[in-house]
Amino acid sequence: MKKYTVADFLKGYSKGKGHPPEFWLTEYVVNKLPNHIKYIIDFGSANGRNFLPFPSDKYKYIGFDIHDKQEISWMNDIDVEYHECSLEDFIKNYDEFSIDWKNSLVMSHVSLMYLDDAYQQNHFISLLKGLGCKNFVFHEYETNELILNGELSEHARNGKLGWFDINEENLKMFQPPNGNKYYFRDFENKMCAFINLENE
Repeated sequence: MKKYTVADFLKGYSKGKGHPPEFWLTEYVVNKLPNHIKYIIDFGSANGRNFLPFPSDKYKYIGFDIHDKQEISWMNDIDVEYHECSLEDFIKNYDEFSIDWKNSLVMSHVSLMYLDDAYQQNHFISLLKGLGCKNFVFHEYETNELILNGELSEHARNGKLGWFDINEENLKMFQPPNGNKYYFRDFENKMCAFINLENE
């Protein structure tokens, strides 16, 4: 199994550093999730905090991240099918994972900003759509304002893009009737929840 080098400022997240579950997930996602969804997949799952709003007796949790599994302290001792895999390696080797994408919700919470460029971000989304996934929650910075105002250094973004540069085709998903964009916190820096929920 491939082992990854985790930047110092990211290491604490596998032990519980950071926030509790996003407060808006229950109202805007869990309560509106289509009935056919069985799997909650989080790319950048860390210690699993954002699985918690989804009832464990109803959904299976699947996490992707670069942390060593042995170093993760799962929040509330939840049961997670964990894949030690970067976004880049998932894009290259997606067919190695036996996942029912059609019946899955895919999430990321400030993770896609750590891809190299907009092409990788949009390819990732298009790939998932091609696999049959229609339900997404991407909580990411919508613009590069943090970089322009000097609040997000190249080191802090690990030399990566640092924001979510989604193209027009993928952006269509996050418009009514099935999608929308919401700003729940960090308003001044345009942190945006891109949500698309569709029935079969």
